[in-house]
This record gives sequence, structure tokens and C-alpha cells, in this order.
Amino acid sequence: MLGALLRPGEVDEVDVSIGPDRSGAPEHLWGTHLGPEPGRFVWLRVLCSGEAYDRRVCEVTDQPEDAFALSCDLYSDLKEFVAESRFGWGQLRDGDWTVPPP
Repeated sequence: MLGALLRPGEVDEVDVSIGPDRSGAPEHLWGTHLGPEPGRFVWLRVLCSGEAYDRRVCEVTDQPEDAFALSCDLYSDLKEFVAESRFGWGQLRDGDWTVPPP
């Protein structure tokens, strides 16, 4: 998927990790209804030409989510990131990608 939207030399680093919710809420709100969601999540971080794309992909559970639906959502979000970045400003990039079988 990254190869479908990003050009050679644009990707500096890719990191996939599992950890707690770290989206948005300041630490003093953790534990309140405004704080991070409980649980463990898969995170994707892509550093492209010095700009960071960070995304909570899905929750780690016993019931796997639909890989195709997750991939389509991720592709759409990443495509928007590229179009709004300094290195790909205004470019509506598109390419072929597939979801590998389990």
C-alpha cells in the first residue's frame, strides 16, 4: 500500500507497534470519559520526507476485524495525508494494492 502512494526516496521510516491509546487526550484527562480508550492497539507511524503520519489502525482483540475494510480506510487516510503534505501537496496519488490472505 505504501508503494502505491509513496515514491522512492519519500519514506524515511516505517514503524508498526502495539500499545495503549495515545490519540489526542492530554495526560491529565486519562481515566476520565475524555481520556484514551482502554485496551491495546496497533499503531502505524510512517515518516515521509520529514513529515510524520501516525495512525491507530485497530484494537488488539480475540475477534479480528475485517482486513479489507481496515485497509481501505487506511489507504484513504494515507492518500489524504500525502495530498496535504509538503512533499505531495495537492497530488491525488493512486495505485494498485492488495490485502494479503491471512
